[in-house]
Amino acid sequence: MRRRLGCWGVWLVAAAASLTSACSGTTAVTPTPTSSSPAVTSSASVVPGAPYHWIVYQPAREEGLRIARTDGGGAYYQVDGPAGVLTNPDWSPDGSSVIFAVQRGGSSAAWQADADGGNARPLLECAAPCQGIFDPSFSPSGSEIAVAAMDRTGAATIDIYQPATGHRRMIATPARNDFFAQPRYAPGGDRLVAELFHRDGGREGSPVTGSSLVIVDLATGTAGRPLTDPLLLAEHSDWGDGGLIVFDQRLKPSSDTTDVFTIKPDGSGLTRLTRFADTGGSAGQPSWTPDGRVLFTVQSTPTAEYTLMTIDLTGRHLTPAIDGRTVAGVHARMAARN
Repeated sequence: MRRRLGCWGVWLVAAAASLTSACSGTTAVTPTPTSSSPAVTSSASVVPGAPYHWIVYQPAREEGLRIARTDGGGAYYQVDGPAGVLTNPDWSPDGSSVIFAVQRGGSSAAWQADADGGNARPLLECAAPCQGIFDPSFSPSGSEIAVAAMDRTGAATIDIYQPATGHRRMIATPARNDFFAQPRYAPGGDRLVAELFHRDGGREGSPVTGSSLVIVDLATGTAGRPLTDPLLLAEHSDWGDGGLIVFDQRLKPSSDTTDVFTIKPDGSGLTRLTRFADTGGSAGQPSWTPDGRVLFTVQSTPTAEYTLMTIDLTGRHLTPAIDGRTVAGVHARMAARN
């Protein structure tokens, strides 16, 4: 997408010119159906007695994080975080809490809050030589958290943190000039999918030349071969219960727009799920929903607001993230809880 939706610190944005702010925008616009886009429909009604679906997301025109029930009739909560930019949230597997990154003072740390946004507290601080803790992600059991940890040279590893014991270990280190981002657990908890970014020489301040999806084995700490073409800048991956990985990437290296794709962990079965780029828009930052749909951010035209939508795996059924409402936001994830 034109704005890569990372909202990382300026020191990283300088290193990756394609990553720019997605924390503000213009008037909210609901995507207009076209011959190459699915029709926008209403979300399915909530089944009595079943858990509600909730999303946590970063509003497009205000600071902080919001939590909202997706049937349109529930409460909205503001995450009670500290001063700074709150971004990249993730739900605990049981839906009882959210974790997120807090950027302030040129650094970034991981925090945690209850499901209603209250009781925010530090989870993993960043002390020298650490420069930032980014992209916290819960393991399927909820006992571990994977993060991207960057030092002051711009080198980013993947670390695993156990909140119950305070134990933290580095599991994957990239080659020189590369850095990891956005690790996400496989359903079995034994592997991660992550983005591996490539730089053109040096560390901090060097331009990004590409990014690929890679599978990281937690037992060995090794990253497999790239699953995607680095020149297409694959990002924002998430691993679903059905074994598929969802992500966004450009259609060609010269393009600035992205669409959402799925792929199997062995690199086969690449499938394009959205087609907003065909008409000048972009779709990105996908994540799986509890019922197997994809929650993502869409920019229907080059000047439109980023809005939150869901789509099924047929690509035919596009719905607002919150029933009956247009929600301007990025970095969204969904959980099922009462």
